[in-house]
Amino acid sequence: MSDTNPHTASTRPSISTDADVVGHSEYFQSDRVMSFIARRYHLSSQWELTQRLRSLDWDGDGPSNPRPRQMSRPDISHWPCSIARALSVTGDRWTPLIMRDAFYGLTRFDQFQESLGMSRNVLTRRLNSIVEVGLLERRKYQDRPVRHEYIVTDMGRDYWKVVAAMATWSDTWLSGDNGPPIVLHHNTCGHETTTQLVCAHCNTELALDDVSASLGPGYPDKLKPAARATGFFREPD
Repeated sequence: MSDTNPHTASTRPSISTDADVVGHSEYFQSDRVMSFIARRYHLSSQWELTQRLRSLDWDGDGPSNPRPRQMSRPDISHWPCSIARALSVTGDRWTPLIMRDAFYGLTRFDQFQESLGMSRNVLTRRLNSIVEVGLLERRKYQDRPVRHEYIVTDMGRDYWKVVAAMATWSDTWLSGDNGPPIVLHHNTCGHETTTQLVCAHCNTELALDDVSASLGPGYPDKLKPAARATGFFREPD
């Protein structure tokens, strides 16, 4: 099937009903389905309809209940960038929320589902991914039927710092007049607290204008000349 854009070609492709467009090709054998999608999404051309078909998945109830299918994304896990690597494993909206609940003490599937209102299949996929990454460990607590609980690992405990920093940023800029919905309490000193980013050497607060970046030992040698040419990175002392 062609992906030709109508802005760059004189003719638009015909609509394919092959299974490689979207799963469950049997739904695409009737004009009724095509007509439904065109009306629902206000599509006026074959090319637009083809693109919409490529972005839909189906749940077995037929065309009356289509749901968007997440489009494929480039793999950023191997980029020489610490932020990209972190986002490749925690960049969806559910992972931080699942980990938030794990930090509150939730450990079981039904507890996460009740708290977050997620569908069972989505929660299953996210928990499997989080366990695979290493933020949670799956442990069996019952044999008949088999039941598992999810325990925060050392890697997961370290990720708490990320979630806490997200909460501080959100409370500063997104809480509005009502103030933060949740307040952290430091049990050691007995005071309410927020996160603060400080220098590991002099213990002063870090701000954007006070910090510069340089290429680290993990940056690929073959890419260093191009990286330095951007002017983003300072030369090592």
